[in-house]
Amino acid sequence: MWQRDLNQSYAELITAGCDSRLVPGSDGLNRYGCSVWPRRAIALGSCSCSSPSPRGVAAAEQLLAELQSANDRSPIVDQTLGEIRSCLRRHLQLADETDIALTPSGTDAELLAVSIADRDPDRRIVNIVVGPDEVGSGTLRAASGRHYDDRVPHGDRVVPGGPVDAGLARRIQTETVQIRHSDGKIRAAMEIDAEIHERVSTAVSGGHQVLLHAVAHSKTGVFAPRLRVLDLIQSHLHRDVVVLIDAAQARLGRGFATVGYRALLERGFMINVTGSKFFGGPPFSAALLVPRSMQIEGRSRGIPAALGSYFSGAEMPKSWTSIRNSLDPWINLPALLRWKAAMAEITSFASIATQSISEIMARFAESTVRHLSRRREIELCDSFDHRDSDWADGNIQPCPTVFSFFVNDGTNRFDKPALIRLHRSVNDAQHSMPIHLGQPVTLAPGHHVLRIALGAPLVTQIATDIQWGRNLEQRLDSLDDHLSRVADQIATQSHHIHPTQEQVQR
Repeated sequence: MWQRDLNQSYAELITAGCDSRLVPGSDGLNRYGCSVWPRRAIALGSCSCSSPSPRGVAAAEQLLAELQSANDRSPIVDQTLGEIRSCLRRHLQLADETDIALTPSGTDAELLAVSIADRDPDRRIVNIVVGPDEVGSGTLRAASGRHYDDRVPHGDRVVPGGPVDAGLARRIQTETVQIRHSDGKIRAAMEIDAEIHERVSTAVSGGHQVLLHAVAHSKTGVFAPRLRVLDLIQSHLHRDVVVLIDAAQARLGRGFATVGYRALLERGFMINVTGSKFFGGPPFSAALLVPRSMQIEGRSRGIPAALGSYFSGAEMPKSWTSIRNSLDPWINLPALLRWKAAMAEITSFASIATQSISEIMARFAESTVRHLSRRREIELCDSFDHRDSDWADGNIQPCPTVFSFFVNDGTNRFDKPALIRLHRSVNDAQHSMPIHLGQPVTLAPGHHVLRIALGAPLVTQIATDIQWGRNLEQRLDSLDDHLSRVADQIATQSHHIHPTQEQVQR
C-alpha cells in the first residue's frame, strides 16, 4: 500500500483512506460542500466539516514530501503519530497516561468503541445511542457493528449495512434515545435522564453489557444526558457499562466554559473527538480517548480481525498489545496527512489568548442572532440552555458557537431537499461571496434546519489577521459586517429555491 500511496498527489490522498463522503463531485466539492484546497468562501460550516486552510495544506504537503523523499519512512511515521498524540494531550489538557487511538473518522471511532466495550464475548452488547439524528449520519450502523458506507478506509468495497464482523454484529443490539420532541423542541433534561437510566438499568438487569453513547455538543449544540446521571451509572454499574462521550464537535473545555476532556476521562469515560469539526482540519480525522482505568493494555483478547479494514495496528496505542496484534500493520497515509493538517490548526488556535477567544465567541453569537433575526425568511431555533444542564464549568454560561435556523417563504418552512439546494446555492463559487454553511439537519420528522458555526480557523483569523482590521475591535466589526452580508445572502438566495414536495406549515 505504501508504494501506491506515495506515488499519488496531495489532492488524491487527502480524500482517500476513509469513505465515499470525501469524494469530490464535478464541481470539486464533496457532499458537504468542501474542497481539498483552501477556498475564498466565508467558512461557517465547521459543525459539518471545512475546506482546509493554507496552513493545513502546507503542513500536509510538507509531511508528504518528507515521506516521498525518505529511504526509511518508518521513523517519520512513528514521529508523526507521536506528535499527533502529544498535540492532543497538550491542547486538550489530557493526563500523560491517557490512551489515544487514532481513527479515520468519528464514525469509525464508534466501531472501535463498541469493540472495546465488548469485554465478555458470551454476553450481548446493548449500545444505547443518545440523539441519533444529531450525531454522525453513519453512527447507528457503526454502533451496530455494520458497514455504514460502500467504501472502507483500507480501500475495499463493501455492502452498506452488512456486518463488519458477523459474530460481533450478531451480539449487538442498538437502542436510541431522542433528544427532541416530535415538533423539534429539545426535551427536558430530567426526561432524557430518566429514560437513559431506565434503559441502562433494564439492559444490565437482563444480563447484558452496555455501551452508553452520550453526546457533548450534538450537531445543533445539545448536551445529553446530564453528568450527574452518567456519574450515577458509572459508580453503580461500571462493571457492566462503558460510557462513550461523543465530543466529535470538539466544542469542550478551553474557551467553551464547559467541563473539559480531562475531567471526563477521570470519571472513567471514553471520548470521541475530531480534528475536522471545530478545529477545522480537512475532513476527516478522529481520535478515541481512553482512560487508563479501563485497563485496555491488560486485555488478553484483541478485536475482530475484520476491523483491520478500518484501523491499522499503528493507529492504536503501543500498550494495546492484543489489539495491535489483531490488526494488520498497514499505514493509513491519507489519515496521517489529514491529522497533520488538523494539528496545524489546533496549534494555531491554542496560541490565542483565552480572553480573545471569549470576546470573539461572544461577538459571533450576538451578531449571528441579531442579523439572522432581522430577516423574515430566517427563523432561529432556540439554543441549548445550559441552565437545565450541569455541563457548564463553574458559573459562566457557555456561549453558543453553532446556530440552527429554519428557512421559510413567508408561509411554509423549507423541506430538506430545498435546504440542500439552498446550501449549495450560497456556497456556489460563482458568487462574489460564497458562504459555506453547516449542512441541513433533521431535528424531527418534517423539521429541518441549516446551521452557522464558528470554527477555530476563523477564530484565529479574527484574532491575528490585520487584513480584518488593525486591532481586535476592528476585526470584530469586520466579523459583524460579514455576518450581516451572510444573512442577506441566505435570504436573497432563498427566493430562488423552489420546493420539490409539500413544505411544513410554520
